[in-house]
Amino acid sequence: MKPVHTGLDSTPENKKIARQIREKLYLESKGIGKAKSETITYDAAFVQFLKIHCAQKTEQTKAGYLYAFRAIAPESRLLTTQNVERDILHYLSQAKERGHTQVTINNYLGHFQAFLNFCTKRKWIERTEFAKSYRKAPFVPVRNYTENECAAIVEYCRKSERENFRELGTMIEFMLETGARPVDALYLEWSHIKADNTVDFVNKVDKTLENIPLSDAALAVLARIPKNGVKVWRWKHSTLSRLRKWLDEILEACNIPAEGRAFKEFRKTFRNRLLDAEVQPEITMKLMRHKDVRTTMNNYTKFTHESLRKGLKKLQNGSEKVAEV
Repeated sequence: MKPVHTGLDSTPENKKIARQIREKLYLESKGIGKAKSETITYDAAFVQFLKIHCAQKTEQTKAGYLYAFRAIAPESRLLTTQNVERDILHYLSQAKERGHTQVTINNYLGHFQAFLNFCTKRKWIERTEFAKSYRKAPFVPVRNYTENECAAIVEYCRKSERENFRELGTMIEFMLETGARPVDALYLEWSHIKADNTVDFVNKVDKTLENIPLSDAALAVLARIPKNGVKVWRWKHSTLSRLRKWLDEILEACNIPAEGRAFKEFRKTFRNRLLDAEVQPEITMKLMRHKDVRTTMNNYTKFTHESLRKGLKKLQNGSEKVAEV
């Protein structure tokens, strides 16, 4: 029988696994026993994963899968259930030393699980939920910007001598008035602004158009922007990291601690403005283009004492009316 290199380290446990692999391959070569899966290495499987599963994915999405694969999988090792679990556990033991945050770890495990599911469908490996089971979902409190912070940011951008900051300021204002994501704003074209005062946002997943109404405040922001091209803002999505650096500069100039906040927190601020205005959660869900109200409530809602007091005040008024009757 042709020698098979498993790629495993020389340890008693790995030698046992290698012996089982060789015995299995030998029996299958003699027609004894039915092969449950095709013998394949990590790298060979991943090449097929990129070619088939990622054929219609963006380059950014492909890069995410590649980073996860390189972090977890030794490329030349055989793809087996035992190796998969061992490699995931090894990555988890080293991740913190590599400076990976829990968010990065979860992203890598999620991407790697998609790769494993692809391999399972082709019977290269038995079904496993290792990557999924090791993911954690740490509680992260909802953070947004206060109204004073928003006013300071907008005012600073409007008065800035830097054209980039002034333009970025209008984008921030628009995000605060619509709940737009950064990708929504950066893909926005003038043709998406409709005559009935609505806007078509491009869905970040399937690229379909999602239509929502625009407030008078949002329309006022758009009215101040010169129509010099097809797009409302000239930057591409690939320049988002540069925009984040500019935002950090703006926050520092305004003496506002970032505390992990960036552009997404403007969207959360929009949601909590609706909360303060006592807008129903279901309407907020539609305006934010969420498919499930739980996403709106769990990931974007920050209950303050002020909002809770408003609820109590309503209850108190109701009780007084009952007492009068």
